[in-house]
Amino acid sequence: MSMRVVWCDQLLRLSPIDGRSLDGGGGAAEPPVRLVAGRNQFASFQLLVGPIAKRETVSVRPGALAGPRRACLGADAFDVFVEWPHLVAEKWWPDALVPQAVAGGGSTPAFRKQAGLPSTRFAGFWVDLFIPADAAPGGYAGSVTVRVGSQSLAVPVELDVLPARIGDQATLDLSFNNYADGISSGWPKVNADPNHLATEKYRRVERGAFRAAHEARGF
Repeated sequence: MSMRVVWCDQLLRLSPIDGRSLDGGGGAAEPPVRLVAGRNQFASFQLLVGPIAKRETVSVRPGALAGPRRACLGADAFDVFVEWPHLVAEKWWPDALVPQAVAGGGSTPAFRKQAGLPSTRFAGFWVDLFIPADAAPGGYAGSVTVRVGSQSLAVPVELDVLPARIGDQATLDLSFNNYADGISSGWPKVNADPNHLATEKYRRVERGAFRAAHEARGF
């Protein structure tokens, strides 16, 4: 079977079973991966690789991106995650992101078995690329290498770094919404009491949750 690699942005979700879009509308695109970002900012994209055999390991190895006037973004500017899907309404949705090193070096047979996937046809990856605050604006180009068993393929990556620089300090408030009562569901002994909202135990749980949000500069 010939290997195929497609990509999409961070908003689309693709099925690991058949590679199709789970959200409707447009699907994945053929390489090159094309990104636009400011400085001091992350640019993220997804890769879907397949078809893969049951015993094959799939991995993504970033390479450096060459920019204007000998500027360079090294391979260490990338972080690679393996997508862990969950079965919801008879569809497998990519959800949790497991660092590739933690997953055993890629989408391994053991990783897919632990996730409970049926006969998977595609492996999903999330890739973060951080653009330093002092990066030279302009066009960058390079590739990431995808390996499936003994096969490998260089996937071109094109990045347009804008002159704009994202500030170090957040300018948006982060709100952890708690509609009705989303806190106590994580505390079975609290939740089992029909009058738990009036108990001191619940008040302590609620105060702890709000304190944690405030410490994380949220509310």
